[in-house]
Order: sequence, then structure tokens, then C-alpha cells
Amino acid sequence: MSIVFGDTVSVRAADKNSYLPAVMAGETGVSPATAARYEAVSLAVQEKRIIGEEDWKKALAQQGATLDFPWNPQSRHSIIFYPAAGRALVSFRNAKGEPGAWTELRVKEP
Repeated sequence: MSIVFGDTVSVRAADKNSYLPAVMAGETGVSPATAARYEAVSLAVQEKRIIGEEDWKKALAQQGATLDFPWNPQSRHSIIFYPAAGRALVSFRNAKGEPGAWTELRVKEP
């Protein structure tokens, strides 16, 4: 599920094991830089039939000096969430302003 805060607040459901960006192409009520940021991640993974964890990490760590990059000067963290497994991976901003090491969190009993 994704909650979108655009011109109106909406909720989108995802198919099992699919990528559900918080902002879809053509979304209204979000800045062009925000739309471009999510589009960059979509483009990085769209051609792959099976997306592995390393693919997601690479897509989310694309860095740039402007806000249209997934990891930019205002980024604080990235999250890969596996709801069915009750597992999340989080990368927090390190001292250099880059994505830090990925930390695994369990969000329910295994």
C-alpha cells in the first residue's frame, strides 16, 4: 500500500511483490523534482524481470546534487520493505551525506 499526498490524499494497493512508488508518473500536486526522483528509481528497475535486493539498493542510492535524484542533499534515509516477511532494510545518511550501510529491522516475529 502507498499513501500519496498530492492534490488529494489517496491510497494505492500494490500487487504482491511489486514496486509501488509513492509518486507515479503524471502525479499532480507534487514538485517536478519529486516526480523525477521516483521516476529515476522506476527506470532503474523496470527492465528487470526479477528485482533483487542489490538492484533496489543500487536504484535507491543514485546520487546527485539536485532534488531529482533518489539520493540528494535533502535525503535522510532509504527503505526497502518486505511486508510479508516482516522485514525492512534502512540506509541512513552517513557523515559524508551519502547513503550509509543498510541495517535490517524486523517488524514482526519471524
